[in-house]
Amino acid sequence: MNIKTFALAGFAVAGFVAADAAMAQACSIAAWNGGPTGTPAAGRPADGVARYSGQCGLRATATAQYVTDTTPAAEPTFRARFYVYTGLATGSAVVYEALNASNAAMIRVTYDRGAGQFVFATTGSNGNVGSITADRWYSIELNWSRSAGNLVATVRGAGATTDSTATVTGVGGTDQIDAARLGWVSGTATTNTRALVFDAYDSRRASAIGRLCRGDANNDGTRNSGDQIVVRNEVFGTTVASGQPDANEDGNINSGDQITVRNLVFNAQNACTSGV
Repeated sequence: MNIKTFALAGFAVAGFVAADAAMAQACSIAAWNGGPTGTPAAGRPADGVARYSGQCGLRATATAQYVTDTTPAAEPTFRARFYVYTGLATGSAVVYEALNASNAAMIRVTYDRGAGQFVFATTGSNGNVGSITADRWYSIELNWSRSAGNLVATVRGAGATTDSTATVTGVGGTDQIDAARLGWVSGTATTNTRALVFDAYDSRRASAIGRLCRGDANNDGTRNSGDQIVVRNEVFGTTVASGQPDANEDGNINSGDQITVRNLVFNAQNACTSGV
C-alpha cells in the first residue's frame, strides 16, 4: 500500500503540484502536508531549478531548507524512493530523514561531497555507497524493516546501468516511522550553481518502488524515436518534456541526452523494464 506518492500526470513530481499550463505551470509544495522548513524553492527549468521527471523540482541552497511528510503512522516497515542532484561543492548534507513520533531519526541519508559517497544510518549503525559523482542525478530507494532489523539502500545514477547497495543493521525492536523530511535537512557545505535538487518522491509500506525510466521523455513506458523528438523539442525550447528527458542524468537537457536516448534505442534497450 502506498503511503504517499508525490506525482500527478506529469504536472507534479517530488511533492510539487504544478498548476494548469494556462497558468504557466507554477510549482507548489502544497502536497507536503507537514509543510516547508526554511525556503526550499519549488520550480521548473525556466526558473533555474533542475528536475528529473515531469516539470517541477525542489531546490535547497542552504541548510534547514526541506519539506516534511507526516502521512506515515507508527510504521514498522517503510520504503521510500527519491531522486537527488548532487550539487554540493564542499562538505556534506543530510538530504533525507525518516523520524519517529518523538522526531528521533530512524533513517538518515547524508551526501558527503568530499568522500564521494552517500551514508545511510539507522538508530544503531551506518553504511555507505561510494563512487558518487558531483553534479549528477541519483535515485535512492530505502527498504527499512523493524522485523528484519535492517535498512537496505539501493543507489543508481550518473547514467549507470547497475545498482549499488548497502545493507545497514541496527534497526531497533521498538523503532517506528511517523514522518519524513526531504531536502537539505542539516549539515555544513557549500553548493554548486544548481545546488541540491530533489524529485520524484514515493513512499510505501511494503512493495518495491523502483526507478523511473531514464530517457522516457514522453512518459509512455517505452523508449523510441518519439522520445528523441521530445528531447529535441525541449533542447530547442519548444516544449518541456513530461517524462524523464535527462537521459545521461547530468542535470542538463541538451544534445547529450538526444545521443543517449538514440543509443538506448539503437541498442534495443527500448523497454523500461530492461534495467538500464
